[in-house]
Amino acid sequence: MFRREWLEFAGGFNCRYHQAPDVDLVLRLALMGCEATWVRQTTVCYRQHEANASHNTPLQTSECQVVLERVFARPNLPDQIRQLERQARYTNLVWSAWRLYFTGHLAEMASYLEKSLSATPDCPTETVLGWINYFQKYSQEYGDEFDARSLSNSHEWQQLTATLF
Repeated sequence: MFRREWLEFAGGFNCRYHQAPDVDLVLRLALMGCEATWVRQTTVCYRQHEANASHNTPLQTSECQVVLERVFARPNLPDQIRQLERQARYTNLVWSAWRLYFTGHLAEMASYLEKSLSATPDCPTETVLGWINYFQKYSQEYGDEFDARSLSNSHEWQQLTATLF
Protein backbone atom coordinates (compact mmCIF):
# COMPACT_ATOMS: atom_id res chain seq x y z
CA MET A 1 0.00 0.00 0.00
CA PHE A 2 1.25 3.44 -0.87
CA ARG A 3 -0.20 6.92 -1.07
CA ARG A 4 -2.10 8.00 -4.17
CA GLU A 5 0.26 10.95 -4.63
CA TRP A 6 3.05 8.48 -5.36
CA LEU A 7 0.98 6.82 -8.08
CA GLU A 8 0.41 10.21 -9.66
CA PHE A 9 4.06 11.22 -9.23
CA ALA A 10 5.18 8.00 -10.94
CA GLY A 11 2.85 8.66 -13.86
CA GLY A 12 0.58 5.71 -13.14
CA PHE A 13 0.74 2.38 -14.89
CA ASN A 14 2.82 2.03 -18.02
CA CYS A 15 0.30 0.95 -20.67
CA ARG A 16 3.15 -0.50 -22.74
CA TYR A 17 2.84 -3.60 -20.57
CA HIS A 18 -0.22 -5.82 -20.78
CA GLN A 19 0.79 -8.41 -18.18
CA ALA A 20 3.35 -6.68 -15.95
CA PRO A 21 2.32 -3.06 -15.43
CA ASP A 22 2.09 -3.68 -11.68
CA VAL A 23 5.64 -5.05 -11.53
CA ASP A 24 6.91 -2.04 -13.46
CA LEU A 25 5.02 0.39 -11.24
CA VAL A 26 6.21 -1.15 -7.97
CA LEU A 27 9.84 -1.16 -9.10
CA ARG A 28 9.62 2.45 -10.33
CA LEU A 29 8.06 3.52 -7.03
CA ALA A 30 10.77 1.73 -5.05
CA LEU A 31 13.50 3.43 -7.08
CA MET A 32 11.85 6.80 -6.44
CA GLY A 33 12.01 6.17 -2.69
CA CYS A 34 8.30 5.61 -2.19
CA GLU A 35 7.47 4.35 1.26
CA ALA A 36 5.00 1.50 1.25
CA THR A 37 3.67 -1.08 3.63
CA TRP A 38 2.20 -4.55 3.26
CA VAL A 39 -1.40 -5.06 4.30
CA ARG A 40 -1.45 -8.43 6.02
CA GLN A 41 -5.16 -9.07 5.68
CA THR A 42 -6.89 -9.98 2.44
CA THR A 43 -8.71 -6.95 1.08
CA VAL A 44 -9.59 -8.22 -2.40
CA CYS A 45 -9.97 -11.60 -4.03
CA TYR A 46 -8.66 -12.55 -7.43
CA ARG A 47 -10.74 -15.07 -9.32
CA GLN A 48 -8.67 -17.35 -11.50
CA HIS A 49 -10.13 -19.11 -14.52
CA GLU A 50 -9.03 -20.26 -17.95
CA ALA A 51 -10.06 -17.00 -19.64
CA ASN A 52 -7.97 -14.78 -17.32
CA ALA A 53 -5.61 -12.46 -19.14
CA SER A 54 -2.89 -13.62 -16.75
CA HIS A 55 -2.98 -17.03 -18.42
CA ASN A 56 -0.97 -15.49 -21.26
CA THR A 57 2.08 -16.62 -19.33
CA PRO A 58 4.62 -16.35 -22.16
CA LEU A 59 3.79 -12.64 -22.50
CA GLN A 60 3.72 -12.17 -18.72
CA THR A 61 7.15 -13.72 -18.18
CA SER A 62 8.61 -11.90 -21.18
CA GLU A 63 7.37 -8.55 -19.92
CA CYS A 64 8.77 -9.24 -16.43
CA GLN A 65 12.16 -9.83 -18.04
CA VAL A 66 11.89 -6.53 -19.97
CA VAL A 67 10.96 -4.66 -16.78
CA LEU A 68 14.02 -6.06 -14.99
CA GLU A 69 16.25 -5.24 -17.96
CA ARG A 70 15.06 -1.64 -17.87
CA VAL A 71 15.61 -1.35 -14.11
CA PHE A 72 19.13 -2.73 -14.16
CA ALA A 73 20.09 -0.80 -17.32
CA ARG A 74 19.71 2.50 -15.45
CA PRO A 75 23.11 4.17 -15.24
CA ASN A 76 22.27 5.96 -11.99
CA LEU A 77 21.07 2.86 -10.16
CA PRO A 78 22.21 2.95 -6.52
CA ASP A 79 24.93 0.40 -5.69
CA GLN A 80 22.74 -1.11 -2.99
CA ILE A 81 20.15 -1.97 -5.68
CA ARG A 82 22.75 -3.01 -8.24
CA GLN A 83 24.05 -5.59 -5.75
CA LEU A 84 20.62 -7.26 -5.83
CA GLU A 85 20.68 -7.77 -9.60
CA ARG A 86 21.89 -11.36 -9.71
CA GLN A 87 19.43 -12.55 -7.05
CA ALA A 88 16.56 -10.56 -8.58
CA ARG A 89 17.21 -12.04 -12.00
CA TYR A 90 17.51 -15.57 -10.62
CA THR A 91 14.33 -15.32 -8.57
CA ASN A 92 12.40 -13.82 -11.48
CA LEU A 93 13.61 -16.48 -13.91
CA VAL A 94 12.63 -19.31 -11.54
CA TRP A 95 9.25 -17.72 -10.77
CA SER A 96 8.70 -17.29 -14.52
CA ALA A 97 9.63 -20.93 -15.09
CA TRP A 98 7.13 -22.00 -12.46
CA ARG A 99 4.36 -19.86 -14.02
CA LEU A 100 5.14 -21.42 -17.40
CA TYR A 101 5.04 -24.91 -15.89
CA PHE A 102 1.81 -24.10 -14.05
CA THR A 103 0.13 -23.02 -17.30
CA GLY A 104 1.48 -25.90 -19.39
CA HIS A 105 4.32 -24.22 -21.29
CA LEU A 106 6.99 -26.82 -20.53
CA ALA A 107 9.47 -25.95 -23.28
CA GLU A 108 9.48 -22.31 -22.19
CA MET A 109 9.77 -23.41 -18.55
CA ALA A 110 12.94 -25.34 -19.35
CA SER A 111 14.33 -22.35 -21.23
CA TYR A 112 13.83 -20.03 -18.24
CA LEU A 113 15.37 -22.54 -15.84
CA GLU A 114 18.34 -22.86 -18.17
CA LYS A 115 18.71 -19.07 -18.19
CA SER A 116 18.64 -19.07 -14.38
CA LEU A 117 21.82 -21.15 -14.34
CA SER A 118 23.86 -18.06 -15.18
CA ALA A 119 22.58 -16.32 -12.04
CA THR A 120 22.95 -19.06 -9.43
CA PRO A 121 26.05 -19.55 -7.30
CA ASP A 122 24.95 -23.10 -6.42
CA CYS A 123 26.21 -26.40 -7.78
CA PRO A 124 23.86 -28.28 -10.14
CA THR A 125 22.40 -30.54 -7.44
CA GLU A 126 21.60 -27.61 -5.13
CA THR A 127 20.22 -25.64 -8.07
CA VAL A 128 17.80 -28.40 -9.09
CA LEU A 129 16.69 -28.88 -5.47
CA GLY A 130 16.19 -25.12 -5.24
CA TRP A 131 14.02 -25.13 -8.36
CA ILE A 132 11.84 -27.87 -6.88
CA ASN A 133 11.55 -26.03 -3.56
CA TYR A 134 10.57 -22.80 -5.33
CA PHE A 135 8.00 -24.64 -7.49
CA GLN A 136 6.50 -26.19 -4.36
CA LYS A 137 6.40 -22.82 -2.57
CA TYR A 138 4.82 -20.98 -5.50
CA SER A 139 2.25 -23.75 -6.02
CA GLN A 140 1.23 -23.52 -2.37
CA GLU A 141 0.91 -19.73 -2.63
CA TYR A 142 -1.51 -20.26 -5.51
CA GLY A 143 -3.43 -22.89 -3.55
CA ASP A 144 -2.28 -25.70 -5.80
CA GLU A 145 -0.57 -29.02 -5.12
CA PHE A 146 2.85 -29.36 -6.71
CA ASP A 147 3.45 -32.74 -8.33
CA ALA A 148 7.23 -33.16 -8.41
CA ARG A 149 6.88 -36.58 -10.01
CA SER A 150 4.93 -35.17 -12.95
CA LEU A 151 7.56 -32.47 -13.42
CA SER A 152 10.46 -34.91 -13.21
CA ASN A 153 8.79 -37.25 -15.70
CA SER A 154 8.35 -34.52 -18.29
CA HIS A 155 10.58 -34.71 -21.36
CA GLU A 156 11.58 -31.06 -20.97
CA TRP A 157 12.72 -31.52 -17.35
CA GLN A 158 14.64 -34.68 -18.18
CA GLN A 159 16.41 -32.98 -21.10
CA LEU A 160 17.33 -29.98 -18.97
CA THR A 161 18.64 -31.94 -16.01
CA ALA A 162 20.53 -34.35 -18.27
CA THR A 163 22.69 -31.43 -19.41
CA LEU A 164 23.57 -30.65 -15.78
CA PHE A 165 24.74 -34.06 -14.63
